[in-house]
This record gives sequence, structure tokens and C-alpha cells, in this order.
Amino acid sequence: MAKNIAKAVAIDAVIFGETGTGKEKFVHLVHQKRCEFEKRVVPLVVVNCAGLDPQMASSLLFGHTKGSFTGALETTKGYIGEANNGLLFLDEIHALNMDCQQKLLRVLNDGTYVRLGSTKQLHSDFQVIAASTKNLDQLVHDGKFLLDLQMRLIGCDVILPPLRERKDDIEILVPLMLAQEKATPSQIELEKIIDRCKAYHWPGNIRQLHKVIKSLAIMASLKETPILASQLILDRHLVSSEIGDDHGDSSKEQA
Repeated sequence: MAKNIAKAVAIDAVIFGETGTGKEKFVHLVHQKRCEFEKRVVPLVVVNCAGLDPQMASSLLFGHTKGSFTGALETTKGYIGEANNGLLFLDEIHALNMDCQQKLLRVLNDGTYVRLGSTKQLHSDFQVIAASTKNLDQLVHDGKFLLDLQMRLIGCDVILPPLRERKDDIEILVPLMLAQEKATPSQIELEKIIDRCKAYHWPGNIRQLHKVIKSLAIMASLKETPILASQLILDRHLVSSEIGDDHGDSSKEQA
């Protein structure tokens, strides 16, 4: 992961991984490294493409001029303009409509773009990191993603495996997350918590693990009771049968 971060500091990158595997965290680490290397505050613009209103996506990305449409009370830079001399993170890039994909391809090719309602050509120079939970090759084949845009994004491909494929990371993540919540279980309970977490499937990956650990810490604090592995809120159907009985009665636990 450290090698991927080092590479992504210098070139464009595409991150592939399931929801909750840490794609945005990866980008923030790249941004931190860039700030350290360049000894300045590098702009970071995070865009959730799946959350963009299809009718407003072009305006939000590239900006608009005052009066260009009903409700346009002032001229805006757009995410592209705000990312100038910085880093633009396009999460769920596969969700962009074709119009935005075509405009994005142009700005990635030569840095030029035009705001909605204007004919003036503007310029923005930025590094782009895109992320997707989808197979872009398949989307290109299905005609839902531009091949030229996919080719333009080629740089450093980063694969973030699901948590179930890197269970050893749980030994690091669980103590870290407990420390963030200022929770201090006994060493025996900590080992039980780690064992139970390593036996779980984690469909929501690191994000889900964080929520489960935070919930465990909060409930123990509210009840003023010790932190116990048996209080982990896990779906029993996703817990490995190899887990021992001394880790609590999972039959009573619900997702």
C-alpha cells in the first residue's frame, strides 16, 4: 500500500475496490504526501459522482455563469476549477453520464473546459484519482463508459482487496479503532474481539468494522460495563463456524 501511495503521488491513478475498502482514505494519504513533498497546502476536491444530480452534474463539475439557468444567482468555479494546481478525486466515476464523461475527457487531455452558459475557454491543471466499484472494461464493452476516458485515466491502478481477504490487517485495525474511541478492553477481551472479527465475513469491509467497534465502545460506555467480545454486533450467518464458544453466544446477535 505504501508503494502504491508513493506512485500515486506522481501520476494519475484509478482505485478499484468494494464499498468500504478505504478508497477515500487512500486518496487522503496521497494528498498528505503531496503536501509534504511540495511544502504547500495542495487543494483537494472530493466528488461523489454517484451522488451528482444528472441534471446538475455538468454545472457542478465545470461551473456555470450567473443567469445561465433559473436559480443561477452567481458564477461558480465548479469542482474542476477548484481543483486547479491540486488533486481531484472522482469517486464512483462510472456513475458519470456520457455528457460529463465527454467534457471530462477534454479537460484531462489538454486542461481546457467551458463553464455552463459561457463560451470562454478556461484552464485547470490538476492530478486526478478516480475510484470505482465497477469493472470499467465491462462498462466500456456495454457502451456505458467511454473507452478514450478509460485510456486517459491509465496511470497507476490500485486494487484495494476486501477485508475478508486481508484478515491479518484486523490485528492492527481493531486496536487502532478502539484507541480512537478511547476504549481499553483487557488484553484477553482484546484478543477475543480480534478473533471474532477475523472470523467474520465483513461485507461492508473496513467501514463496517469501524462502525461495529465504535458501537461496541459506545454501548459499553453507556452501560458503564467492561468491553466484551460477546457484545460485538455481528450477523451470526456471516461468522465462521470455526469460532470457539468462549467468544460469546452469537445466536443472540443480530446485524
